[in-house]
Amino acid sequence: MLATRRWRDWSAPGSREKSPECEPPKPPKPILSVLSVPTPTVCERSSEPNRIPPHDPAEWREPFARWLAFACARHPRAFGGVAALHLAYCEWEIAQNGVPCAGETFERLLGELGFLIGEVEGTMLVSGLIFRDDLVATRLWLA
Repeated sequence: MLATRRWRDWSAPGSREKSPECEPPKPPKPILSVLSVPTPTVCERSSEPNRIPPHDPAEWREPFARWLAFACARHPRAFGGVAALHLAYCEWEIAQNGVPCAGETFERLLGELGFLIGEVEGTMLVSGLIFRDDLVATRLWLA
């Protein structure tokens, strides 16, 4: 019985002393990144007063009407992409040394003139308005 107890209580002579070779490795220090930095949550109610109000479309009515007459054509069976139309209007406005309007203001200007705007499979379209160049290219289809 003495022999079994001796084996049960046996330990290696160097294991009781702590040596740097026997210590488990320390975990690496974390590297801070953009993802690991906590970000404060923003409540919609608190951010609402800080929201930029939409521009008054009165400032852009006259240049918008000139751009429509210059670059666009009305056709009951045509649909134009709102994003493409807005981009073209902004480029035209900059070329005229003007200030382009925001997308919301552009949509309000279209709505004021009676154009219907709707989303079709994720794309915002305006009914009855098309680029003049596109109308010429698709004249047979729209006839």
